[in-house]
Amino acid sequence: MLSTFVLGFAASEAGGRFGPGELDPRARRGQLPGGAVPAHTRLATYLDRPVDWDAEFQADVDDLQAVVEAAARRAAAGPVPG
Repeated sequence: MLSTFVLGFAASEAGGRFGPGELDPRARRGQLPGGAVPAHTRLATYLDRPVDWDAEFQADVDDLQAVVEAAARRAAAGPVPG
């Protein structure tokens, strides 16, 4: 799981997925008719913030670690009686 995530993240970064690119999502939202995406309107402040990709990577690694640790605890506890 971890190697797949790391390889996917690295490939995305190398391929330019995290770069500014040619499409400007903020401008595209502005082209939509009013009320077309009400959630975007309410969340615009958050959607328009710059992304810290290093922090995103670390948060995802932390989530994967939590999943692995939870699975290990369940395995160590043995089968559930039933």
